[in-house]
Amino acid sequence: MSLINYEYFKGICNVSNVSSAEVRSALQEVIDQYEKEYLKKILGSSLYEALIEGLKPPHPDAKWTNLKNQIVDHTLKISAIANYCFFFWLKLKTQDSSGIGVVGSETIDNQKIVSPVEKMVENWNESVKLAKSVWSYLDSNYETYPELKWDEVEEIKFINRFGL
Repeated sequence: MSLINYEYFKGICNVSNVSSAEVRSALQEVIDQYEKEYLKKILGSSLYEALIEGLKPPHPDAKWTNLKNQIVDHTLKISAIANYCFFFWLKLKTQDSSGIGVVGSETIDNQKIVSPVEKMVENWNESVKLAKSVWSYLDSNYETYPELKWDEVEEIKFINRFGL
Protein backbone atom coordinates (compact mmCIF):
# COMPACT_ATOMS: atom_id res chain seq x y z
CA MET A 1 0.00 0.00 0.00
CA SER A 2 1.59 3.25 -1.15
CA LEU A 3 0.78 6.52 0.57
CA ILE A 4 1.47 8.47 -2.63
CA ASN A 5 1.09 7.98 -6.38
CA TYR A 6 2.05 9.75 -9.61
CA GLU A 7 -0.19 12.74 -8.72
CA TYR A 8 2.38 13.88 -6.13
CA PHE A 9 5.09 14.45 -8.73
CA LYS A 10 4.51 18.12 -9.43
CA GLY A 11 6.10 21.41 -8.47
CA ILE A 12 9.79 20.94 -7.65
CA CYS A 13 9.47 17.19 -8.22
CA ASN A 14 7.61 17.46 -11.50
CA VAL A 15 7.81 14.49 -13.83
CA SER A 16 6.79 15.13 -17.43
CA ASN A 17 4.31 12.92 -19.24
CA VAL A 18 2.63 11.44 -16.14
CA SER A 19 -0.42 10.91 -18.32
CA SER A 20 1.55 8.14 -20.02
CA ALA A 21 0.93 4.65 -18.62
CA GLU A 22 4.62 3.87 -19.12
CA VAL A 23 5.72 6.87 -17.03
CA ARG A 24 3.15 6.08 -14.33
CA SER A 25 4.35 2.50 -14.17
CA ALA A 26 8.00 3.58 -13.92
CA LEU A 27 7.11 6.09 -11.18
CA GLN A 28 5.21 3.42 -9.26
CA GLU A 29 8.28 1.20 -9.35
CA VAL A 30 10.34 4.01 -7.82
CA ILE A 31 7.62 4.67 -5.22
CA ASP A 32 7.44 0.96 -4.38
CA GLN A 33 11.18 0.87 -3.79
CA TYR A 34 11.87 4.18 -2.05
CA GLU A 35 8.71 5.10 -0.11
CA LYS A 36 9.21 2.26 2.36
CA GLU A 37 12.91 3.09 2.66
CA TYR A 38 12.16 6.75 3.44
CA LEU A 39 9.43 5.95 5.95
CA LYS A 40 11.61 3.43 7.75
CA LYS A 41 14.37 6.03 7.97
CA ILE A 42 12.18 8.76 9.45
CA LEU A 43 9.93 6.54 11.61
CA GLY A 44 12.10 3.55 12.41
CA SER A 45 11.06 0.00 11.55
CA SER A 46 8.74 -0.58 14.52
CA LEU A 47 6.68 2.58 14.04
CA TYR A 48 6.65 2.10 10.26
CA GLU A 49 5.23 -1.43 10.60
CA ALA A 50 2.66 -0.23 13.15
CA LEU A 51 1.62 2.66 10.85
CA ILE A 52 1.11 0.40 7.85
CA GLU A 53 -0.85 -2.09 9.97
CA GLY A 54 -2.81 0.71 11.65
CA LEU A 55 -3.88 2.26 8.33
CA LYS A 56 -5.47 -0.93 7.03
CA PRO A 57 -9.20 -0.72 6.32
CA PRO A 58 -11.93 -0.73 7.30
CA HIS A 59 -11.48 1.76 10.17
CA PRO A 60 -7.96 3.07 10.86
CA ASP A 61 -7.47 4.53 14.31
CA ALA A 62 -7.21 8.34 14.44
CA LYS A 63 -3.63 8.21 15.72
CA TRP A 64 -2.54 6.53 12.48
CA THR A 65 -4.44 8.88 10.19
CA ASN A 66 -3.01 11.82 12.17
CA LEU A 67 0.52 10.51 11.66
CA LYS A 68 -0.14 9.82 7.98
CA ASN A 69 -1.43 13.39 7.61
CA GLN A 70 1.88 14.67 8.98
CA ILE A 71 3.62 12.83 6.16
CA VAL A 72 1.17 13.22 3.25
CA ASP A 73 -1.21 16.03 2.30
CA HIS A 74 -3.85 14.22 0.24
CA THR A 75 -5.74 17.45 -0.49
CA LEU A 76 -2.83 19.35 -2.03
CA LYS A 77 -1.15 16.15 -3.26
CA ILE A 78 2.20 16.97 -1.70
CA SER A 79 4.53 14.81 0.34
CA ALA A 80 8.22 14.68 0.99
CA ILE A 81 7.97 11.01 0.07
CA ALA A 82 7.62 12.29 -3.49
CA ASN A 83 10.68 14.50 -3.04
CA TYR A 84 12.71 11.57 -1.73
CA CYS A 85 11.51 9.31 -4.55
CA PHE A 86 12.16 12.05 -7.13
CA PHE A 87 15.78 12.30 -5.95
CA PHE A 88 16.25 8.65 -6.88
CA TRP A 89 14.11 8.97 -10.04
CA LEU A 90 16.52 11.62 -11.32
CA LYS A 91 19.53 9.62 -10.26
CA LEU A 92 18.23 6.56 -12.10
CA LYS A 93 17.14 8.48 -15.20
CA THR A 94 20.33 10.48 -15.71
CA GLN A 95 22.83 7.65 -15.64
CA ASP A 96 23.07 4.44 -17.57
CA SER A 97 25.45 1.54 -17.15
CA SER A 98 27.38 0.26 -20.11
CA GLY A 99 30.15 -2.25 -20.64
CA ILE A 100 32.69 0.50 -19.93
CA GLY A 101 31.04 2.10 -16.88
CA VAL A 102 28.38 4.69 -16.10
CA VAL A 103 27.58 6.89 -19.08
CA GLY A 104 25.33 9.77 -20.03
CA SER A 105 24.65 11.71 -23.16
CA GLU A 106 25.13 15.36 -24.04
CA THR A 107 21.98 15.79 -26.10
CA ILE A 108 18.68 14.04 -26.73
CA ASP A 109 16.49 15.10 -29.65
CA ASN A 110 18.35 18.42 -29.99
CA GLN A 111 17.91 19.23 -26.30
CA LYS A 112 20.95 19.87 -24.18
CA ILE A 113 21.21 17.74 -21.05
CA VAL A 114 21.77 19.83 -17.90
CA SER A 115 23.02 18.63 -14.57
CA PRO A 116 20.25 17.23 -12.34
CA VAL A 117 22.24 18.02 -9.20
CA GLU A 118 20.41 21.24 -8.25
CA LYS A 119 16.98 19.55 -8.51
CA MET A 120 18.27 16.49 -6.67
CA VAL A 121 19.63 18.60 -3.81
CA GLU A 122 16.43 20.69 -3.63
CA ASN A 123 14.24 17.59 -3.46
CA TRP A 124 16.46 15.79 -0.96
CA ASN A 125 16.41 18.83 1.32
CA GLU A 126 12.61 19.04 1.10
CA SER A 127 12.43 15.44 2.28
CA VAL A 128 14.70 16.35 5.21
CA LYS A 129 12.43 19.28 6.15
CA LEU A 130 9.44 16.95 6.39
CA ALA A 131 11.42 14.43 8.40
CA LYS A 132 12.26 17.15 10.92
CA SER A 133 8.60 18.20 11.06
CA VAL A 134 7.49 14.59 11.63
CA TRP A 135 10.14 14.14 14.33
CA SER A 136 8.87 17.26 16.08
CA TYR A 137 5.28 15.93 15.90
CA LEU A 138 6.36 12.55 17.28
CA ASP A 139 8.37 14.18 20.04
CA SER A 140 5.31 16.22 21.05
CA ASN A 141 3.08 13.11 20.91
CA TYR A 142 5.48 10.50 22.25
CA GLU A 143 2.87 8.89 24.55
CA THR A 144 0.55 8.33 21.57
CA TYR A 145 3.17 6.32 19.69
CA PRO A 146 4.82 3.83 22.07
CA GLU A 147 5.95 1.92 18.95
CA LEU A 148 8.48 4.69 18.27
CA LYS A 149 12.03 3.67 19.06
CA TRP A 150 14.32 6.63 18.48
CA ASP A 151 17.34 4.34 18.11
CA GLU A 152 15.70 2.89 14.95
CA VAL A 153 15.26 6.32 13.37
CA GLU A 154 17.95 7.29 10.88
CA GLU A 155 18.81 10.96 10.88
CA ILE A 156 18.80 12.22 7.34
CA LYS A 157 20.66 15.47 6.84
CA PHE A 158 20.61 18.37 4.45
CA ILE A 159 23.06 18.13 1.56
CA ASN A 160 24.58 20.58 -0.86
CA ARG A 161 25.55 20.13 -4.50
CA PHE A 162 28.88 18.66 -3.40
CA GLY A 163 27.19 15.93 -1.37
CA LEU A 164 28.34 17.52 1.88
